[in-house]
Amino acid sequence: MRNINLRNEKGSTLIEFSLTILIFLIIFAAMVQLGYILLANNIVETASFEGARAGSITPEPVNAKAIASQAIDAYIVKVLPGWDSGRMTKDISITGYSPNDTITVRVYYDVPVMFGNALFPYNGGNFAVKGESTMTFTEKP
Repeated sequence: MRNINLRNEKGSTLIEFSLTILIFLIIFAAMVQLGYILLANNIVETASFEGARAGSITPEPVNAKAIASQAIDAYIVKVLPGWDSGRMTKDISITGYSPNDTITVRVYYDVPVMFGNALFPYNGGNFAVKGESTMTFTEKP
């Protein structure tokens, strides 16, 4: 009769390495995705600020919406020229055109997510970030 060695551990290192590297890659992918979402959030916040600032200091408040929209586009192209503008939406609202009236700029961007349909199936695999800024029209000299 032949003895069966139950303590033979050949191949166990390969299995342990496979499981460990899989967990490491998932954590690494999550860190990269989180960094991209935070970067997009920062850019959207700053773009809304730039749009509100440009709209609030314009000499002709009637054109404030167009000037704010141009400032948003100029900022985003300057910072990230490869961004997909089809994922970005802008909402600019003005309470009036005299001093002490406000301009509010909201910028939304859908960040594509790795494994997006598995994580965010209700939103088409995207994570939405929003930037909002409100400023008062300045009195012109």
